[in-house]
Amino acid sequence: MKGFFWIGICIIAMAGRASAQDTAVVASIRQEVRIYPAWRSILSDESFPDYIESDTLWQSSVKTTLQQLLKQKFGVSQVLFTRSNPVTYQVTGNASLSNTSLPATTGDLMVDIYMVINLTTTSMDETGIPSKNFNQTCHIRVTNRENKPVYESTTVVPFRTRVNPETGIYGIAELSATNMKQLFEVSQAAAFAYTSKKLPVRTYDRPAISHDKYKAFLEKAQLFSLEEFAPDVPLQKGQPQQNRYNFQPAKKNANAMKLSLTRNYTGNIHSPEDGYTCRALLTNDFNEAAYQMWATFQWKNRREDSTLPANDEKPEVIVKCFSEGLQLGDFTLSSKKFEGMTGYTSFTIHQSAPRYTLELRLNNQVKALIQKSGVSRSAQDKVQQYYLYLPTEASQEEKAELLTIFMIYKVASEFGQDYL
Repeated sequence: MKGFFWIGICIIAMAGRASAQDTAVVASIRQEVRIYPAWRSILSDESFPDYIESDTLWQSSVKTTLQQLLKQKFGVSQVLFTRSNPVTYQVTGNASLSNTSLPATTGDLMVDIYMVINLTTTSMDETGIPSKNFNQTCHIRVTNRENKPVYESTTVVPFRTRVNPETGIYGIAELSATNMKQLFEVSQAAAFAYTSKKLPVRTYDRPAISHDKYKAFLEKAQLFSLEEFAPDVPLQKGQPQQNRYNFQPAKKNANAMKLSLTRNYTGNIHSPEDGYTCRALLTNDFNEAAYQMWATFQWKNRREDSTLPANDEKPEVIVKCFSEGLQLGDFTLSSKKFEGMTGYTSFTIHQSAPRYTLELRLNNQVKALIQKSGVSRSAQDKVQQYYLYLPTEASQEEKAELLTIFMIYKVASEFGQDYL
């Protein structure tokens, strides 16, 4: 009986020690994103992946989920966190588990979770739009009080980001807040389930343009597609060029409006001050209109006593547009913006965020958002895709006018691209 008594005492003592060593402390949860800073910008107050740290409700759910995972995996009864909001992020850093400082709070188990998103390749999706391929790698390391590993796991979630064909025009952030958080949760759960695992590839649509200044416009706008067909063999600069265009609703449920743009150059392409010019002819099958354009260079601040521009002075492109022998308007493209007048109507075009996005204003009101998208091949042609948001209530004539202004801008920008 005494033997059983002492055995019972030992069991109780061991249980007491086990219950005393029953705490897991989450030292850090870090999400690193290794991408170019320019890719992060989105038209909102936050940028990719800023929203994973600022969403306190989601941070709370991460804590709850992690508590459940640790209790199921290691049988601990208590999970502590060294930060009230446990998830932090770093962009284009070189963070690693080895340089994590030890927290003041210690437990029987110390948990470090490190995730990193790396760009792997860039490719073309089935719509001819560039997509980017990434890996989200999640590494979990659990150590005991002696800092010896108890559990280590690395899980890779390959994914790609692409433009949703239904949206067309997009913001520059690679992942939306919802998709970013889902990716985080999937990779974390997988790392607790497997010692080593590579999951199937996932596809996420890039978030569409979003900004308060465009909200009212986009609510009443329709998305159109403009396809530019150019010879697949690059032409020498200054050589005659002829491109064809198809303009139609983005969903392609209507006949396309056909356009043609022919350009001829005169003068010395390497010396714009010596009378280098571009003459262009734009034809539009929809309204059976033809527009003649004449593009030249001028120096805005040239001194009267000087025949050459100052070394630090950039030229401006001047485009005069005619239709049926009458001058339609004068347009100027500088390094900052494009502007011009047709009658009493003022047009401006300037670069907006994200990259390759243009804002077209009529009398200082937004009338179009235009975005340059992917390149594909068709027969003997290279096909450059553009997307345009135009007012739904605009008449066909008004839409044709906005499209014409954009084509004048294209003539000016491609003519002056080496000098502005």
